[in-house]
Amino acid sequence: MFNYLAPLIFPLLGERNSKLEIGIPLRKILLSRSISSIDAKVIVETKMVLCGRAKLIDKKEFSLKKALSSDKITYISQSANKIGYLEISIISDKPIFNKLDFSPGYSIYSRQNSDPITVIPDTKFARPILIDQFRDTGKFSLVHSASYHSNKKNCGNSIFFVNPYENTILIRIRSSSGNSKSLKLNSMFAMLIHLDDISENENINCTQITANNRLPAWDIKHSLSNEKFINNVDHLDVFRGTKTLQETSTLQNLKDFVREKIHDLY
Repeated sequence: MFNYLAPLIFPLLGERNSKLEIGIPLRKILLSRSISSIDAKVIVETKMVLCGRAKLIDKKEFSLKKALSSDKITYISQSANKIGYLEISIISDKPIFNKLDFSPGYSIYSRQNSDPITVIPDTKFARPILIDQFRDTGKFSLVHSASYHSNKKNCGNSIFFVNPYENTILIRIRSSSGNSKSLKLNSMFAMLIHLDDISENENINCTQITANNRLPAWDIKHSLSNEKFINNVDHLDVFRGTKTLQETSTLQNLKDFVREKIHDLY
């Protein structure tokens, strides 16, 4: 049992007059991850991290009983004018959680004179698909199959990285064009990295990211001449690395053979 859930990481993209609005369905989360028979206090903390410094900007406390009896959504709204990230933690004064991970949901990224965009957060740790990836490949890797930039159409494409961990992360970005580049991201920093210098102009490129540690990342489509004029925010897919051919036993082969023969008879 645990007294916390994996923190959620939300990007602050630095666009002028922008805002990130988040709804936390606390009752739904507690019903799926907690033991309701314990009398405990549940706390939702929000930290804003800018340039290596974290600041507690919101803290809400609930009794477990009250949180389970109400469908009220816990709302958090924060200006996203500066590049950084939000870290939202759900903790308790007692070990009431039976799992660390949970479905993170969505947030709304809004700007003046522009349509709102849905943004999917990432979890800081305990993401099952990444645990499977490290088991199968021994490495961290993300991919995006539709990176695109166009000088003629003023379309830019970047990756927004967040490092919410204690150590510097070494990152390598590869494009299907054959080009690549490497960078370092310091602890508790965020960074927007352009892809136009490694991707092929006017063509759809596949981008792969590898690193010496897991890290949250988002694909950002924006104006090529103004990176702070954003028109789309997308998640990246986890590279699974699962074997296409799975090993099987003689017994399983025999079962498959018998099943096939029975199927042919009937």
